[in-house]
Amino acid sequence: DIDMKAYFDTVNHDKLMYYIEKKVKDKHVLQLIRNYLISGVMDKGLFSNSDKGTPQGGNLSPLLSNIYLHEFDKLLEERGHKFVRYADDCNIYVKSRRAAKRVMTQSFEFLEGSLKLEVNRKKSAIGSPIRRKFVGFCLMVTKKGVKIRPHNQAKTTITSKLKKLTKRNRGKNIKVILKQIKQLMTGWINYYGIGEMKNFMIDLNGWLKRRIRQYIWKQWKNPLTRRKHLIRLGI
Repeated sequence: DIDMKAYFDTVNHDKLMYYIEKKVKDKHVLQLIRNYLISGVMDKGLFSNSDKGTPQGGNLSPLLSNIYLHEFDKLLEERGHKFVRYADDCNIYVKSRRAAKRVMTQSFEFLEGSLKLEVNRKKSAIGSPIRRKFVGFCLMVTKKGVKIRPHNQAKTTITSKLKKLTKRNRGKNIKVILKQIKQLMTGWINYYGIGEMKNFMIDLNGWLKRRIRQYIWKQWKNPLTRRKHLIRLGI
């Protein structure tokens, strides 16, 4: 599991332009890309030049960064490795820990030597794909074959966010709380919905409903108010 440190800030301009020039021959396009790279950034009202890296947030940056790391993809393909990469996050799959150590050393040498990047050695590690995280997911083995599921960290994060939204002393109208929950969960499910998470969603749903009931009970406060609402609900 390889992770690059401040990847978008460390891309070497000259090397990137060299790789682009292999495919693009139009000098005007090449000059536009070069101007984009050296355009500089504003930070708290102060301008600073860009001698390396691609502007974060720019529409062109993900494409240029992929062109740059395509050289690493080609190296892995030439050596017959199975791998998956998304931007600066890369997993390489090998059969043993011994092979993993060898491949990781070779990868570090290429990324830091040939591509002039900095590998995040704290986040990069050797481990099982069932436990290691890749773009928020990890693999799982089932009777029907290998599938993907949200990593435990993603589950912990969404639970923590829901806990903050349903904190009983927030003092917001319940309609506002429900709207915020819907917005949060719509985005989360749209991303993680391709993974296996039926049991987690059942448990989360039960837990969240209890949190909402507690929030409403706290808002009613007065015993007479609680009695009135419970009677209205048929209790």
